[in-house]
Amino acid sequence: MARLKAVFESRANQMGQTERDFLSALVVYWGTVSDLIQRQEHGAHKEGESLGWQEARRVVFHVAFVMYEIDRAIGL
Repeated sequence: MARLKAVFESRANQMGQTERDFLSALVVYWGTVSDLIQRQEHGAHKEGESLGWQEARRVVFHVAFVMYEIDRAIGL
């Protein structure tokens, strides 16, 4: 999270306010996705269950979405 914020801040002067606001929201969204990943991994281990297709699909989709949007926004 801190690294994402640092990258966004280093590029802030090259973006408009709307894009900066979007990236700030994306950081919050990424935090929620990260929490979901942790809950699925550790929750499944605690309950002795393996993750199912839907849980895996959800994580992969949202991680890909966030990474794609970050790449498009900052163009690294």
